[in-house]
Amino acid sequence: MSNKLKNFTDKATEALNLSVEAARQLGHGYVGTEHLLLAILKNTNNNITKKLSTYKLNYQNFKEQLIEI
Repeated sequence: MSNKLKNFTDKATEALNLSVEAARQLGHGYVGTEHLLLAILKNTNNNITKKLSTYKLNYQNFKEQLIEI
């Protein structure tokens, strides 16, 4: 997959790789936007995660919701 990601920033590549990992951990046979959001939420040290937390959206809460679906 890394050849396909050569035009992405390091942070974008990390988020995409984490989204693949999240999909696998959840037993999903695809990678969707929900997995990408979960990967983004995993990194608590960025502006978007901090902003989303003001809406009570964080990694743990979102992961629990995905498991229930």
